Amino acid sequence: MDKQLEIRRKVFHLLFGILLVFLIFYNFIGRLILAIIILASFLLLLLARKVNLPVISWCLRNFERPEIRKKFPGRGSLFYLAGAELSLLLFSKNIAMASIIILAIGDSIPNIVGMHFGRIRHPFSDKRFLEGAAIGIVIAAIAAHIFVVWYEALIASVFAVFLEGIDIKLGLEKVDDNLIVPLSAGIAITLIRMIT
Repeated sequence: MDKQLEIRRKVFHLLFGILLVFLIFYNFIGRLILAIIILASFLLLLLARKVNLPVISWCLRNFERPEIRKKFPGRGSLFYLAGAELSLLLFSKNIAMASIIILAIGDSIPNIVGMHFGRIRHPFSDKRFLEGAAIGIVIAAIAAHIFVVWYEALIASVFAVFLEGIDIKLGLEKVDDNLIVPLSAGIAITLIRMIT
């Protein structure tokens, strides 16, 4: 594993998510615009497999794992946008915002912290560390608390970050955690509201 590449990827992931939350929260983009962005991104990424597209090709070279670049370049970014779109479709805006910020932080910080300070392996993943998960949960919960009450933010962060550390498969394919994390966070908050 290229540690520098992974750190670049996770920092990009974090900043991309924060920007996305900002744009959605302040109504610069909504579900329709996001759907158009997903479609346009998909088409541009297909084209980038054959043609050098200056900004997109540079991003793929600098932020995408080589094995993914060959199979499905930009896959993570597309699923990230799809996870945000599904959150907006399925949940109220405040739950969607909390879910997307949990994705941004809960999928980035645990990996960055774990790479540097991790000692105790996640029980369900040999690539993750519990120290990273713990720090990720705390920071994700603090950020999600901007949009939902503290206990919803904390429970959703615990649930989502825990699931992020597990490889969930449909058939032989691993389900992208950029879908699992925001949807699991949104479902957790929705269930909490149903029982409280």
